[in-house]
Amino acid sequence: MQVIPFMVAGAQVMQGIAGYQSQRAAAKAAEYQGEIAMDAAREEARRIRREGQAKLSEMRAIFGAQGTTMEGSPMLVYLDAVKEIELEAETRLHKGRLEKYSAELEAGFRRRQAGATLLTSAIGAAGSAYGGFKGLSQSSTPGTPLHMEKAGTDLY
Repeated sequence: MQVIPFMVAGAQVMQGIAGYQSQRAAAKAAEYQGEIAMDAAREEARRIRREGQAKLSEMRAIFGAQGTTMEGSPMLVYLDAVKEIELEAETRLHKGRLEKYSAELEAGFRRRQAGATLLTSAIGAAGSAYGGFKGLSQSSTPGTPLHMEKAGTDLY
């Protein structure tokens, strides 16, 4: 009796399950990585805005100490600083969104790869099992040409 094809089929199924679980875990890790990147971007944007507000307060204090009113050029400088701070914060948030999106794409790829791994191993196992059944039926059925050739009987 030939058990090796069935053992191979079982091993292929187990290997497919292990590959599936591995890819699913990699997908979850990628999603988590994306969330971490987005959280870091939000925190960085908060820090940029907080530091920016401190700089703006310092600018207002300097203007006030000089007796400068917030009209004309000083106001334009102040507004330009406000825009730069917000632009830097939004740029960091955008970078975080891109990192999160990239991680989501990676997770989707890993999930698809997990399904493909499982399907491939199932197909391979089916092929091995079929080969085992075919080998069993050809080698153990008396009266078949293969059996008679092994026995030394010429059918023709």
